Amino acid sequence: MSSTRTKAEIKLVQLAKLEAKLKGSLDESVRQITESFMAIVRNAKVQADANMADTTIVIKDEFELQLRTTSMIRGYETLLRMIAELKDTLLLNDFEKLNATVAEKVLDYRQREMHLDAATALWRDECRIALGQLEDVYFSSRFRFTEA
Repeated sequence: MSSTRTKAEIKLVQLAKLEAKLKGSLDESVRQITESFMAIVRNAKVQADANMADTTIVIKDEFELQLRTTSMIRGYETLLRMIAELKDTLLLNDFEKLNATVAEKVLDYRQREMHLDAATALWRDECRIALGQLEDVYFSSRFRFTEA
């Protein structure tokens, strides 16, 4: 009993560590996406400066927009990986539900087996009776083949 409790406690500690790691990663990804979006909005503002024709400013703004967009995409990919990891964790650590589902299927299959066994036994008995009747009719018939 104590080893089971110890395993359960270890599992809870591992899940708590995973949760803390995922929360930190989530906060960092959301912060990165928000900062990148705000920078894109700032750079997208049209400025009425005379220097706007300068191609270096335009190229710099375009490069910064590409960097921020890439940063946002990286943040979204991190979020998608976290969702996949959470799904895997849920699937792999939900043994109670898996065991209940397996037990339910086993019970269903055993009931089907009992039903099929009963039906097979009934059919066997009916066939035996019918064959007995056919044998009686055959051996009492005048059309019976005789050996030469």
